[in-house]
Amino acid sequence: MSKRKLHNMRARLERSCRALLSTNHVAVVNIDPSGRQGMINWQNCKNIPPGQRIADAVCDIAHRWTIYISVMCQKANGEQYCKSVEIAPQGNYRAEHLTDVIEETYESLRTECNTNHSAAGNCTFTCRLAD
Repeated sequence: MSKRKLHNMRARLERSCRALLSTNHVAVVNIDPSGRQGMINWQNCKNIPPGQRIADAVCDIAHRWTIYISVMCQKANGEQYCKSVEIAPQGNYRAEHLTDVIEETYESLRTECNTNHSAAGNCTFTCRLAD
């Protein structure tokens, strides 16, 4: 007769949090220089109202992430364009451990842009949980 697996509360909590974020298609969006940050449903682009349960699921559990950083620029004639990069770190990371990767990529992308065109200084980055 086989033995039943022991109850692992941490693993159960992680599965529950990942399921919550997966069903809601959660993506974290940050807009510079305004400093606005929020969560959206990346499938239909609707805001997800702030809630402690979803915030804890994003911040307290390690996930696989896909990070999309975009700098919006405007030429002197009014034409707008954007420079973007997408990075997908290998492995599972908590949100607080991604700051170094995001800042490094953010700064390198801003230096690539023409300083006369990025006068508005708008930069957006989206962190999405990888499927």
